[in-house]
Amino acid sequence: MANTLTAEGKLLGANAVEQITDKFKKRKFWVETDLDSQWPQVIEFELVQDKVDVIDKYKAGDMLRVGFNLRGRKYTSKKTGQEGVINSLNAWFVDKSKASAPTSTATSKDDESDLPF
Repeated sequence: MANTLTAEGKLLGANAVEQITDKFKKRKFWVETDLDSQWPQVIEFELVQDKVDVIDKYKAGDMLRVGFNLRGRKYTSKKTGQEGVINSLNAWFVDKSKASAPTSTATSKDDESDLPF
């Protein structure tokens, strides 16, 4: 994939490094985006190989910018023969975002009553 995608949001946390095989390791972390929306989104990213420690210098609540590639592969279940696709968001850079967390994301029903229609 030629294009690099980016996302900005608040770091929620990360899990421990998973050693999948002798030569492959990965780590997942979660970023909450659309913080000023009524429905913020939680996105799970993966770090692999030499990138697994990149997230260590950040703490939960930090605003981050994540550069990632969308990866996918097709599989066939050995039990059922059913085909499917596994997608992952493979992060390759993480840095502090210049954006700040919103001060409030709450909305009230009263706000809706002021609409002119």
